[in-house]
Amino acid sequence: MNETGLDAAILHQLAAGERGSAPIADALGEQKRTVQRYLAGLRARGLVESPSHGIWTLSGAGSRASLAAAVPEPPA
Repeated sequence: MNETGLDAAILHQLAAGERGSAPIADALGEQKRTVQRYLAGLRARGLVESPSHGIWTLSGAGSRASLAAAVPEPPA
């Protein structure tokens, strides 16, 4: 899966609710370490947050990004 695809897949997983990195990795068929690295990148961009150790959730910006990835823009 490419970088953008994995970012979007992680955001999609978190759109269903808060999760740990291991269940996300299992659902996506990726290594936990890879998912953790992408989660750190998403956190640096303000899209996800970790309110408690090891549990991840979408931030407000992440919710909007997840929705934008799931719903195509209408034609101009």
